[in-house]
Amino acid sequence: MLATTTFHVTSADVTATYRSYVFWSATKLSTWFLIAAVIALITLGDIIWTGTYGHLTLVPGAAIFVWVLIYYVGLYFAMPLLARRSIAKQKNLKQEWRVNITENGLRAVTQTQDLFVSWTDFVGWSQNSQTLIIYQNDRLMRYMPLRALTPEMLTIITSKLHSVPRR
Repeated sequence: MLATTTFHVTSADVTATYRSYVFWSATKLSTWFLIAAVIALITLGDIIWTGTYGHLTLVPGAAIFVWVLIYYVGLYFAMPLLARRSIAKQKNLKQEWRVNITENGLRAVTQTQDLFVSWTDFVGWSQNSQTLIIYQNDRLMRYMPLRALTPEMLTIITSKLHSVPRR
């Protein structure tokens, strides 16, 4: 075992993690390609339906674009509420976490679970001012508050993730 830390998850930790994830997903090129494709299909459908092309043809696409922007901004500001709800609903988030950093991976233990993830199972990682987030795929992540990590622990983790892209 290289290092061990214990912590309790707070709503600020979950909020910071959610916001980091939303920012990452909003800056993914594939997200915007999908939005552009939907707008293009709706615009094409409008052209075929009406048989003409004009400024009004772009209104559905512009509406979708504005809706997506409002969605991301609204989601950003709703994060503290969503974080409190997640903690209230998930029993494991209320428990004390013990994370062991080993040569082979991370082991997270609470009263109700014992989880081990190999370093090779991670596909990305990021860090913001409050949390270190390590992704197993685009939707499954492990996070630790930076307040629970010493600079040495953070160095060990980032060195183990040297072949994993930073997001």
